[in-house]
Amino acid sequence: MALAAFYGLCVPGVSSGKIKQTFPTTSLIPLTEAQRREYAGAIKDQDTAFRVKSDDHFVLVTTKESHCHVITGNGDTQAARDAFVVSLKNAGGVEEASLSSTENPGLLEVRGIIWTNPQHDGVVVGFTADKSGDKGFYAWAFGIHKD
Repeated sequence: MALAAFYGLCVPGVSSGKIKQTFPTTSLIPLTEAQRREYAGAIKDQDTAFRVKSDDHFVLVTTKESHCHVITGNGDTQAARDAFVVSLKNAGGVEEASLSSTENPGLLEVRGIIWTNPQHDGVVVGFTADKSGDKGFYAWAFGIHKD
């Protein structure tokens, strides 16, 4: 569900309309006041913050200008990483090791790009999770335009 929100809502949302949205916004619900306090650090300075409607999992979606983030707090991190890569390829994207920000051996990281106009417009995506356990993941996307 988290990756469906990421690739179906976040990625299209930062693509300037070049990638079709497939995740319904009706699946987003406002955070409760208790959740706003609990996740204050994650939503600080964000333009919007919602959670995905689910009885089983907490999935936070935040946006700031042309950036979108999905944060989860549990789940199989290796399986999520693998599914992120498959979803990236299914979206027409490729992994880009040159975009990696760290080489931290304690993290599972993926960086990639989905070109909407090759070498000119696209969406840069990233995935980070802690290797030490099933603590969820953080995924981000932002649109790029090269003149």
